[in-house]
Amino acid sequence: MSQETFLILIIVLMTVVTLLPRVLPMQLSTERWPGFLTRTLEFLPVCIVAAITLTPLVVTEKHVSLMRPEFAAAIPTLLCAYFSKNLLLSVAVGLLSYIALGRVL
Repeated sequence: MSQETFLILIIVLMTVVTLLPRVLPMQLSTERWPGFLTRTLEFLPVCIVAAITLTPLVVTEKHVSLMRPEFAAAIPTLLCAYFSKNLLLSVAVGLLSYIALGRVL
């Protein structure tokens, strides 16, 4: 197999692997799924965002550290977002909390 053919094959396979998880769920009908499964899948985006967000807030240089301004600023930001449901206010609270706590911690 030539190098050009191999490269084209890799690009095609990467395209399939990238598009499959995005297109396949839209093709599946959830009408006949059990209720507990559909309710569980509703929380999947929240879990993914939490996993992506929480790791950099807590882990630094392969050590868990809760005494960081990023983690401490996340607490009032999350509370503000939960109670106000206002994105702009939540960003402002997070920014101000991070600046204030960055000087203390």
